[in-house]
Amino acid sequence: MQKKYLIILLVVVLVIIILILPKPRLSKKQPVSNPTNQTATSTETSKVTPSVPPLVPMTNIPSSQIPKAMPANLPFEKGAQILQNFEVKDPATGKTQSSRVYVSSKTIDANYAIYQKYLKDNGWTIMSALSQPAIKNFDATKAAARLDITIAQDDKGQVTVNVSYVD
Repeated sequence: MQKKYLIILLVVVLVIIILILPKPRLSKKQPVSNPTNQTATSTETSKVTPSVPPLVPMTNIPSSQIPKAMPANLPFEKGAQILQNFEVKDPATGKTQSSRVYVSSKTIDANYAIYQKYLKDNGWTIMSALSQPAIKNFDATKAAARLDITIAQDDKGQVTVNVSYVD
């Protein structure tokens, strides 16, 4: 069942990465001259050609360090087992996504309360919150930054916390 929650966490991370990547741009129809000197729309240029952004490299961060772009006062659990710790910088937008995923010894409800208090005490606007028995989530913003926190509990009671910050 732990694989199920790791898959969920990876999907959340991928969704966030997709959100920071530049959107494909579609080419517009371009006017061209025809032999009678009237303006017409070229069929050639009316084809939709999406631009595909290049893959953005991920930089793994040692588990003993918090990713540099993350707020230094995030309430990470001391001594927790770190499952993922990385940064992704999109050269096209200049945005950086920092993520840290760890196994918590605290309950899902205790983690939810800790992160809810952190967000309120530090000026974050909670855009959405989810509170189900086995999964809880906050999506919050502050200026141009975005913070997504997902707390999941598997059927054996293991709690995993995924904190993803985009600036």
